[in-house]
Amino acid sequence: KGPGANTLVLPGTHYWQQFRDSTMAGLLPWLIVAMAVVLVLYHLIFGRAKLERPLSGRRVPRWNWFNRLLHWTTAVTFIALAVTGLSMLIGRELLIPVLGKAGFATWAAASIQVHNIVGPLFSVCTALMIVLWIWSNIPNKVDWQWLKAGGGMFSKHGHPSAGRFNAGEKLWFWMLAIGGGAVVLSGIVLVAPSYAALLPEPLGAFLVGFDRAEMQQANVIHAVVAVLWTAVALGHIYIGTAG
Repeated sequence: KGPGANTLVLPGTHYWQQFRDSTMAGLLPWLIVAMAVVLVLYHLIFGRAKLERPLSGRRVPRWNWFNRLLHWTTAVTFIALAVTGLSMLIGRELLIPVLGKAGFATWAAASIQVHNIVGPLFSVCTALMIVLWIWSNIPNKVDWQWLKAGGGMFSKHGHPSAGRFNAGEKLWFWMLAIGGGAVVLSGIVLVAPSYAALLPEPLGAFLVGFDRAEMQQANVIHAVVAVLWTAVALGHIYIGTAG
């Protein structure tokens, strides 16, 4: 039931399929590979960031338990969604030679279920992070000085001044807020038919109202933004671990 239920093939579906298979699946994932290569080269050239002075032994509470829980829940769900999402986007080409057709079919079915179940939890976490952290991520003039110094990443002569969040962290936050919002909203459109029956009226009826043309558009937004976000997330993960 719903818009387009009696139409076998919608106009424009062929063009969406071509764009998905060529640009989205054929080109976009290389951005993740390119970012990984850049990070490896940076690490080989500059190495890990060093402290200017030895550790003092004093600990300063920066995040309470709820913020830490929120961050790590978002991080774990993000990784689960990235792996399962990429499996659906490029898994046929990469995994069938490894797992075989039957093995990939099992993995793909599991990926869809995990993606659809974890997605709502990730959406709630993303919304909470935006609400709780936006007040500390308003840009100011100190951020410009930090950016001009490249965050101190390319210099051995001191680290530029920053407030509670430096400009790099603020950029990551706004990417989370804008990109995460786009991924979440487009994801809601994509899973709308699956969840519509579980929700009370009129919300359930509203979700059923999305037609396949809108879902194709949402699919493009979802995949493009999610792949870009995953590529940038590698930098975020690198700085917090090996960097």
